[in-house]
Amino acid sequence: MFLLARRLSELSPADIELIKEAAGALARSGERLEKALSELQSAEELLDQSPNNGTPFSRDEAIEQYKKARRKAETARYLYIVQREAVGFRNHKFANRIYALPPLRDLTA
Repeated sequence: MFLLARRLSELSPADIELIKEAAGALARSGERLEKALSELQSAEELLDQSPNNGTPFSRDEAIEQYKKARRKAETARYLYIVQREAVGFRNHKFANRIYALPPLRDLTA
């Protein structure tokens, strides 16, 4: 979509509507990514607090929750980058910095 390169005065109402839709879709994708990253952070905190001693929320359950949250965050991040590409953004340095995934945890401990 190279409509953004044209002057605003040259855009038709249909062009403007397409730009609004693209911007809205990108915003929603970013919101989903932010939520997934927040859930991942919560899962990491739970993982840090869960001993492997048979407590009601055991370490195995915390590991599974972490893995699920990690997959969800990775997928949300991928879809966000795809959405950026679809609207014409090719440089993702900003997105990589703002929406960075935390390092993968070693779950063998």
